[in-house]
Amino acid sequence: MTSVATFNSGEASAPKQATVYNDFTYDTITNGGALEKLSEVGSIITNIYNDVIDIASKYQQLQALYGMFTNFNDAMNANTAALSNNFSEIQTAYNQVISVMNEQIAVLQQQDTSLMEDLDAINQQLAQGAEVTDPTMDAAQQAQAARAAQEQAAAQAAQDQAAAEAAQQAQAAQAALAAQQTATAATPEAGFMPSAGVGTAGGFVMPTGQNLETVYKIIAAEGGNISPNEAMNIASTMINRARTGGWSGGNDIYKIATAKNQYVVYQNGNYASASLSPASRAAVDQLFASAAAGGGTVHPYSSFRSNGSTSYGGTILEPGGNRYA
Repeated sequence: MTSVATFNSGEASAPKQATVYNDFTYDTITNGGALEKLSEVGSIITNIYNDVIDIASKYQQLQALYGMFTNFNDAMNANTAALSNNFSEIQTAYNQVISVMNEQIAVLQQQDTSLMEDLDAINQQLAQGAEVTDPTMDAAQQAQAARAAQEQAAAQAAQDQAAAEAAQQAQAAQAALAAQQTATAATPEAGFMPSAGVGTAGGFVMPTGQNLETVYKIIAAEGGNISPNEAMNIASTMINRARTGGWSGGNDIYKIATAKNQYVVYQNGNYASASLSPASRAAVDQLFASAAAGGGTVHPYSSFRSNGSTSYGGTILEPGGNRYA
């Protein structure tokens, strides 16, 4: 009994305390625990969410593409219908062109037949020695054609007459120059050479030295392979300009010959390699000498164009030479 009491007494006197668990180890387990499973579930849900968002985006794109395809399909249908209509119109127009061409061919064939008949009639008239008339022309047309032919003949005759008169004038001027040269042959001027200079005698300033040589070259280049007469024709334009005034260069022959946009062979440099033949140079010297003494030139013109400038309408003083006006 005593031992029992002692046990109970000792248990009763012992302090009573509940067991405390500070950690629930399964809450922090990273491998195989509930937390890992929940994390995996969260990842799966996130992936599903992203997939749903992606599917929704793809669906919207598909819907937009479908709308575009629908519009494109409608446009294709409209274009196909328009193209079909266009081909139909082209075919109709083609048929119309073919029809018109056939009609025109028929007309041409008829005209060819008529022309052959007319030619046969003309041949018969020629064989009989009769005067031939164009059967396709009525009386009014024939009269008009006759008047036109007469007018053309008259115009040609007037042009030929004008050319003949100009040639006569040129010949008369050259004859006068020759006479004047003969008259002055016995005077002290007979041995005159322009390179010695003559001042302003005759109404112009005569070049000297190298300037005179340049004038010779310009005359040669403007005339090509020229005769003495054509050389004097070109030199006369320089003298006429100096005497009449109003031209670039005033009354100075060298300045006139080298003025801008006048004797173009000077501007383009073609004059540099040109030279006058001894006969042409002598003719120009004598012309300058006579003009310096107050004599005339071989023509009254101050301008000229090349022989090939048919639209210029100038007068040809020397066969194959320039046209002067």
